[in-house]
Amino acid sequence: MSSRLRRGIDGIDKRVGRIVATRRIASFDPATTTVVAGAGRSGTTWLAELLAGAFDALEVFEPLHPQQTPAGEAGFGHLGALAPDESLTASQRTYLHAALAGEIRSSWTIRPVSARPAMGARTRLIKFVRANGYLHQLAPLTARPPIVIVRGPIATVSSQLRQHGWGHPGPDTLRRVLARFPDLLGLLDRLDGQPHQMRALAWVIETRCALSTGGPRPWALVHYEQLVEAPATLLDRLGRVVGEPITVPVDVDRPSRTAFADRPVAIEVTSTMATEIAEIAAEGVAAYAGDELVAPAALEPTA
Repeated sequence: MSSRLRRGIDGIDKRVGRIVATRRIASFDPATTTVVAGAGRSGTTWLAELLAGAFDALEVFEPLHPQQTPAGEAGFGHLGALAPDESLTASQRTYLHAALAGEIRSSWTIRPVSARPAMGARTRLIKFVRANGYLHQLAPLTARPPIVIVRGPIATVSSQLRQHGWGHPGPDTLRRVLARFPDLLGLLDRLDGQPHQMRALAWVIETRCALSTGGPRPWALVHYEQLVEAPATLLDRLGRVVGEPITVPVDVDRPSRTAFADRPVAIEVTSTMATEIAEIAAEGVAAYAGDELVAPAALEPTA
């Protein structure tokens, strides 16, 4: 079979699979829905793909994107952070319920998938970015504890800067979000607004939300570095955490579809920029030093 014919058949297969997935995604039992969340470029897609394969799940992809979905109209932006005791607005809560039910369906949220796994799926998985600031509000809406992944600051920010289309939060946006973390306002005031600085401070905000110490943490915390070092072991533990034991082999070596290794680089991070990213992270999140976790938290939720 020629490569051109093979690509044509694969394309038809993916289009049929997407149609099937779009029709089936809202039909699964909410009690079996798995949620994966994390900052952009922190490994959410890779982890979600691995778990979707292990759980025979169809994936809803990033339903909080404020431009690609109606999330912006519901009051979600590129960066937000509510305190544990704050409430979502009525429109935000309604939208999250719809997202968790698989009702946010578009060419953005339902990605190409082969027809066979789309027809054989028995549950769904919702993959969020931009949800870290709402974890305390999101967790009570799910039957299973969400799985939240964090990654070191240099690797995360470098990956964000290298990709076109991510954009960078401005000082005004960061100042508004820092109402939850007023101790970081002094750090913001010392920065001069360069993209790597703004992204590093956004990483601090999202990571502090994930590591939240404002009461019980009702989600499972995963470190990207653990996923790289022992993926099979980590997936097995996560399966037990959400009550979905993994009984089939998972291809942990297959690269994520969002690896983008062949795409042009938007901003290349220099060693000077990397040092500054690490310094901002070290000041903002004491649990991190440079690009390494000092004290990895337990995987199991604390509540």
